[in-house]
Amino acid sequence: MSKSLLFFLHAPYIGGVERFSLHVLPFLNKNNDLEVYCSLPSLATTLTKSSIKTHRLSMGKKIGGKKSFLLFLVTSPIFALQYFFVLLKHRSTHKKPIVIVQTLNEKLLISPISKLLGYKILWIDHGPLSTWIASPVVNCYRFCSRWADKIVAVSQTTKTDLVNSGVAENKITIIPNGIPTSHKFSNNPASKNTTQTIFGFLGRIIPQKGPQIILKALTLLSPESRNHSKVLIGGNGSFQEELKSFVKENKLTSFVEFLDWQESPDPFYDKIDCFINPSLYQEGFGLTIIEAWQHKLPVIASNAGGLAEIIEDENDGLLFQPGSSQELATQMQKIIEDSQLATKLGINGNNKALAQYSAETMAFAYISLLQSM
Repeated sequence: MSKSLLFFLHAPYIGGVERFSLHVLPFLNKNNDLEVYCSLPSLATTLTKSSIKTHRLSMGKKIGGKKSFLLFLVTSPIFALQYFFVLLKHRSTHKKPIVIVQTLNEKLLISPISKLLGYKILWIDHGPLSTWIASPVVNCYRFCSRWADKIVAVSQTTKTDLVNSGVAENKITIIPNGIPTSHKFSNNPASKNTTQTIFGFLGRIIPQKGPQIILKALTLLSPESRNHSKVLIGGNGSFQEELKSFVKENKLTSFVEFLDWQESPDPFYDKIDCFINPSLYQEGFGLTIIEAWQHKLPVIASNAGGLAEIIEDENDGLLFQPGSSQELATQMQKIIEDSQLATKLGINGNNKALAQYSAETMAFAYISLLQSM
């Protein structure tokens, strides 16, 4: 049965949440009446080219801390009025519509208006609340969660955190993120570079994501291993200049390269032999792990949160204690010295990605959930 879906996409940049949206929306668009409101021009253009009815809509600054939450409170009347007219217009031409929201801004503002106008409401949560927002904001989230008819958590870690934050457990369904399996990539697992091992980090360059741990680990490798290694750091963020200073001070310039963020991550994965996710906090899922596996890359990740849920240590990836540059250096050394291990991890990860984390499987779960609303 076709559903009327109104999807809000508050996107200041293209990161994991935005790539998830790009993966799931084409499936939701196939047999439903889907409209998307998006704040990022380039993302809106991409969706439009995919024949998805998309509208540009300014949504303000995303809540990410106390200052941004105070700014949200100041500007919320303006955005609430904007959302009211958008939702009212859509409601006047659609029966039993469902609104889908992901960011905290949307949940706090759009949910009460949507409930007032008779919408069903689906929340999608991509990570634990307690790792990045203050207690007063969590209280607001818990209060507003009463308006959500269903809530999707991308991992058990995320669900547990939501329940511990006071969200009703019976509303929560776990649906892991997925990536398209239709893309064709090189069949060469790992070791695409014969003279050196290239490690890669891709994401927002902020301390919580842990790129500094990789650089510290690089200094702990044996001189011979370091001379046959390189680190690519892809992304943008306020922490980048501090990392560059560390590289210069520790004479790592010839071993480290910084790359600007790319909307498509595929060219980045094609350049590296091993992907590292050194996050210092409880990641909700870790979409980059699945993307790296799709390229048959071995992965090394922090043994925490959703990352530890995805990876089976020594079978399809290597785990290390969050924040431990020494443990990370040990795992990097394994990849450098043991090409058979690197190949095994990449192949096993690829098999797991295809079997458990495809966009098709993810989309089917969302469609089934939406049909039940």
